[in-house]
Amino acid sequence: MSDYHTPSNHPAPGAGLSLRDRTWPAWCGVGLSVVALMASAVFARTTLQEYRDAVHWYQNTIEVLDELECFDAASFRARSSARAYALSGEDWQAARVHDSLSRTAVQVVRIRELAENNSNQQMLLKQFEPAFEQFRQRTTGLVEARRGGATANELARRSEELTDVSDTLVETSQAMQTEERRLLQARADAAEEAARWFGSAVAVCATAGTGLACASGFWVFQAMRRARRARDVAEEASRVKGEFLANVSHELRTPLNGIIGMTDLTLAGELPPDQRDRLLLVRESAGTLLTLVNDLLDLAKIEAGRLDLAPVRFELQRVVGRALRLLAERARNKGLALRCDIAPEVPTEAVGDPDRLVQMLTNLVSNAIKFTERGGITVRVRVPERDVSGLAVAFEVADTGIGIPANRLDMIFLPFEQADGSTTRKYGGTGLGLSIVDRLTRMMGGGVTVASELGRGSTFTATVRLGTVSSETILLPPASLTGVRVLVAKPPGPDRDTLARLLSGWAMRPETEDTPAGAVARLAAGGFGLVVVSEEQTGDPSGAEQVVSAAAGVPVIVLHWGAPGMPRRWAAVGLSAALARPYTPSDLFDAVMAALDPAVPADTTEPETAPLVPGRRLRLLLAEDNRINQRVAQEVLGRAGHTVVTVADGAQAVAAWEAGAFDTVLMDVQMPVMGGLEATAAIRARERARGDRRIPIVAMTARAMAGDEAECRAAGMDAYAPKPLDPVRLMQILAELVPAPSPPPPPAEPVCDLEWLPADLRYEIAALFITEVPGDLAAVRGAVAAGDAAHLARAAHRLAGSLESLRAGPNLAIARRLQAMGKSNDLTGAATALSELERELDRLTVALRAFVSARPTPSSSGT
Repeated sequence: MSDYHTPSNHPAPGAGLSLRDRTWPAWCGVGLSVVALMASAVFARTTLQEYRDAVHWYQNTIEVLDELECFDAASFRARSSARAYALSGEDWQAARVHDSLSRTAVQVVRIRELAENNSNQQMLLKQFEPAFEQFRQRTTGLVEARRGGATANELARRSEELTDVSDTLVETSQAMQTEERRLLQARADAAEEAARWFGSAVAVCATAGTGLACASGFWVFQAMRRARRARDVAEEASRVKGEFLANVSHELRTPLNGIIGMTDLTLAGELPPDQRDRLLLVRESAGTLLTLVNDLLDLAKIEAGRLDLAPVRFELQRVVGRALRLLAERARNKGLALRCDIAPEVPTEAVGDPDRLVQMLTNLVSNAIKFTERGGITVRVRVPERDVSGLAVAFEVADTGIGIPANRLDMIFLPFEQADGSTTRKYGGTGLGLSIVDRLTRMMGGGVTVASELGRGSTFTATVRLGTVSSETILLPPASLTGVRVLVAKPPGPDRDTLARLLSGWAMRPETEDTPAGAVARLAAGGFGLVVVSEEQTGDPSGAEQVVSAAAGVPVIVLHWGAPGMPRRWAAVGLSAALARPYTPSDLFDAVMAALDPAVPADTTEPETAPLVPGRRLRLLLAEDNRINQRVAQEVLGRAGHTVVTVADGAQAVAAWEAGAFDTVLMDVQMPVMGGLEATAAIRARERARGDRRIPIVAMTARAMAGDEAECRAAGMDAYAPKPLDPVRLMQILAELVPAPSPPPPPAEPVCDLEWLPADLRYEIAALFITEVPGDLAAVRGAVAAGDAAHLARAAHRLAGSLESLRAGPNLAIARRLQAMGKSNDLTGAATALSELERELDRLTVALRAFVSARPTPSSSGT
């Protein structure tokens, strides 16, 4: 029989198709299901193995951490027993030493086995094992020396050597533990990722119609539960570490407040020179410890993801200058030249976190100063990239220091790491600064790189992303600078080249001279409008004085390496301006304008300590449980003329507030019976219930972790003063919270004087001032509201020029005061001064309107 079929006009579906042809889609579907099942099974097996490997490595990491912690305890017991045996000679102490050393040796072997497949830990082991061997030798040597009848001095020396070696061993162990905790988090994440992929594979098997999915669901559940457990362990470890650091910070800041506070109070009095030197060393050591505490807290905040950036609009050059001024004295004390070179393409303003930029720069420059013995440090700022989304700013810090070995360049950005173990002893430090710089730059969208040559210096380049401002302020040099001949009396070098470039950029005509004699000869020829002279001159220590004397009648700017302001040796000569190095282009521009324009006030004296009296005597309630902190606060506030009533806990603070009248409450946060937050909440609740005035409350606390200030303000506190206390900052807070009442203006002083103007111009100038003063006042008001010191200085200067033409004494004095606040970058009291200015301008405007309205009408003649 053939396969032939009689055709039909309407064949049935599938007619003419063989059985194989009709069933191939089904077989294909079955085949695809089998393939999908097999592929899913293989994939599930692979991901399951990956998950098991991740769990295995996670357990391995836990074991390494346990061994390291046990090793720390055993090594500490060995060191303590060895030192005790050196003192007492008791045999049981020696036996305890040998037992502890045996335990540590076993733990080292175990740690080596567990870390066999970890390249980072292998690098750290190369430091750890030699350090352990030195520790073992020093410990055994101390015991044997005691048995051999060594002298007390010899035993003391060996004991000190053992302590140094033990500290190095502990630092290396801590670095390994930090690496293991990082691996712990990474392996927990890997286990969770493998569990997710395993779940996906099981889901594909279920789609293929197999019953394997039901059985695999249990494994998915178990895997997810274990992954969550691993993640919870990591999060709990991070939380515990954060709480531990917060408690340690509080406990360290409390005694530091006493040390720093009482030292500062003692230094403020009359002391013999030797005692003053000793106290200055105490103050410096306490400051170093405080810096270490702050670095540890910042590192912990970054690792926990709790360090937030606060982007604002700021002036980039002023931020760089602020960072350099903080470290200028340290560089001067070591005889190092600290230079600044800001490229012309760097914008005046940008958007970012200026405080974190200052922290980044100070860490880099401080590190350069520490490892540089001679030569100098140069800070360069440039813009390698700029687009519509923002700009990349590169901060380059180059030094002429000891350099870094090539095999250590990849380690220096790890916490507690330095270029070489020996430098820790020679130069000090913890190795936290560069680690914080690395993490800050990454948070700001950039990174940090280093190029170094051993024995010749290093160059660190930190790049960050900053935002651009929508309407950048362009500071154009005034026309009065165009074409001015400037004699630059300074020895040749990159500093002079940079100075000449900046002056040329302002359309001035700089001419350089190498020697004092040449400068004097050129000044005799005349034609210069400004002289810039450097204190150091080649070949003649008195060269600068010769140049200044020869510049009779020509404005002179002196460049010096001293503190900011006019050095006392130059104050009596009558210089136009003095500029301390390092300086930014903005600083140089201000100095040039002060020298050429008498209307711009110049900084003519050396800075002095800010007064501690905010304007009037206050009655203050101090809630503090620590006796030493009570004493520090009482003396600081008492010397400022304030009356202080002290209580020891929050409950007493509430009772004292109920019983007496106070201007402000200074509240510690952590106190017995009732804490500061609870006491503040109780006071605020009673104020609301009675309708009483709100008393200012200042949080004065050693708590300095992320969110502590926000928590204090949320509880109802008005300001935050962390310990150790800064007396000047505390007085500024009190002045802001309880401002001194402004004295009424003298009634006899006229609001203005127009008599000195020609009669035909008086009415026109008065009418013009009435028209323009609202805009000038709005500029001042906007600068005060934004806290923009530079804009305030310019706006107040412009308004003061208009007021000077009217001889409006009361208004002019206030405008000059606001201008001085802007130039000094200290806006304390600016809001109060603005209120006074608004009142006085109202008086002046009313008087001028009356004057203009009384203008006589010119007589007209007709035909």
